[in-house]
Amino acid sequence: GLKTLHLTGNDISTDGSSIIADCLAADPPLQELFLAGNKLNDDDDAELIAEGLKTNTNLKKIDLRDNAIVRLGCKALFKAIFNDESLNSVSSSNHTCDILASSYKIPCINKEIFGGKSGVLLAKKFAMIAPPNDQDVNVHLFSEVPPELIHKVLK
Repeated sequence: GLKTLHLTGNDISTDGSSIIADCLAADPPLQELFLAGNKLNDDDDAELIAEGLKTNTNLKKIDLRDNAIVRLGCKALFKAIFNDESLNSVSSSNHTCDILASSYKIPCINKEIFGGKSGVLLAKKFAMIAPPNDQDVNVHLFSEVPPELIHKVLK
């Protein structure tokens, strides 16, 4: 199947259509998607693409640079790969795709690390529990987890 698709600089705008998101959500064998230099935006496109990315397990890279995707769109895209609202949302986040978008940095948190996808998930759980620039540990995340199961949550 198709592994790489280059659609850079084609004046693509979805106008609220979910066709790109629906394609991504269907989890095709596509590994790289280049959509840089188009007319994609925060309002419709980034949020729809983020929705499609949540369930995609094959895409390794999506390039959305040089579009009208800025802070809000980047936030939606980031949440697709690292939704830190709860431990369950971290577990259900996309753990495979790296996103390039605008001048706002979306951290490369799905990079290849020891342990593959499960290693990435463990690294995200750890980052959520003990954020790097924080003096506190987010123990409140375990408030509803029975103590005898905490070690399983961190597996």
